[in-house]
Amino acid sequence: MARLASVPASLQQSGIRKMLEKAWVLQSQGQRVISLCVGQPDFPTPPHIVAAAQNALAEGHTKYIASAGLPSLRAAVAEHYAKRAPQRAHSSEKVLISHGSMFSFSAAFMALLDPGDEVRVYSSPRAFRADRPSLTASRATIANLGAAELPPAVARRSSRGARL
Repeated sequence: MARLASVPASLQQSGIRKMLEKAWVLQSQGQRVISLCVGQPDFPTPPHIVAAAQNALAEGHTKYIASAGLPSLRAAVAEHYAKRAPQRAHSSEKVLISHGSMFSFSAAFMALLDPGDEVRVYSSPRAFRADRPSLTASRATIANLGAAELPPAVARRSSRGARL
């Protein structure tokens, strides 16, 4: 039998996922559960969204797309942020659409961190998967500090020039 590499074997299941799976088990047993685990809505998908998805499938939108996301969606996101923060430059080339925040964090860490780099996370440890930097042989330190309390060391850059 093939053996998994050490990195995937070292990753822990998130507490949010554990809670979500427990909620699903209780629901399958007929218990009424109000789960606030992953921000999943407790109402059906609105009919206009279902219709748009059905139309997209019927029109043949079933193939792979650009790695960074649909160009039209990226342009719409850039336009949205240009209206919200006109003092900043926004272009669709700088927009990446992904299927979730954990994938985005993991991809960013793999792009920016070298083995041995340290990531200091200034937020609730429940809001961030501290094991994600380990994908790059880096490590995370969780510190529950407000933005005003950030030490000057936060301005350190990685070997690739990324602000950590």
